Amino acid sequence: MKIVGFAPFYNVLSAHYPFMECIICAMPLVDEMIINDGGCTDGTREALERLEREVFPGRIKFFDYPHKKGDFWDGMDEAIDKLINTVETDWFIEVQADECFHPDDHEALRKEIEKAHNEGYNAIRQGRVEVGQWENMDTYIYKIVRIFRKNEGIISRWGGDCFHFEWLPQYREGFTTHNLPPEYDSDILFYHFKNVVPAAYITQAERHSYHYALKHEQRRRNLEETIEYFEKYAIPPYIPKKVHEKVHPIFYGLIGKTHYEVREKLYDKEFLRGHGITVD
Repeated sequence: MKIVGFAPFYNVLSAHYPFMECIICAMPLVDEMIINDGGCTDGTREALERLEREVFPGRIKFFDYPHKKGDFWDGMDEAIDKLINTVETDWFIEVQADECFHPDDHEALRKEIEKAHNEGYNAIRQGRVEVGQWENMDTYIYKIVRIFRKNEGIISRWGGDCFHFEWLPQYREGFTTHNLPPEYDSDILFYHFKNVVPAAYITQAERHSYHYALKHEQRRRNLEETIEYFEKYAIPPYIPKKVHEKVHPIFYGLIGKTHYEVREKLYDKEFLRGHGITVD
């Protein structure tokens, strides 16, 4: 059983996503990681190429399907559809630039993938928890699909936030996105780190409004409201009294930062091993 991770990235460094930490945390879970470079010009690819050379040699590969401008993430979905139809594997794990599969859960999660593989499931539906200000976890758990079997007829919608068979609706009854029956409902959570630094608020809203979702009115309103808020108030980095236990330690170096940066420690094998990341 082969498991391939894939990450659809377009200038995520300059948009202040914690993309390096999210890729590193996922590496022990997958046999191979595919980075689709959607047209990066900001150093994103160079940072990941160095990670491949120095930490995970031979385990990270690159594709170059562009993330075109689209009305509702369709320009990104086109690249994802090409990727999942090109790569040979048994199972995919999508790794978004601000989502973390905690290494403490890898062993149990791999067992669930094996169970799903052997028992004929097509996807694993997990709860995604919003991490707020490093110390809070949202009480509402939204169950979505990031792990799915390689099958004919799977298409992506909403920029990798809705995988479904092309002949079925985009949602499973009781949920708003994804439909790849039969699905295995997992109790293992994963974690969403949105806007980990103040600079992310506007840059990520701009990316959605001006590139990925040109006709999404709510995204445009969100951008306008965010700009208006930042014009009135300066938002300093949040320093938590206590970091939540499910924030992996390699994220700690971002606490107190105003902008995202790729830290040298992320290329240090001993540092990563010391925090439970298998690098060999």
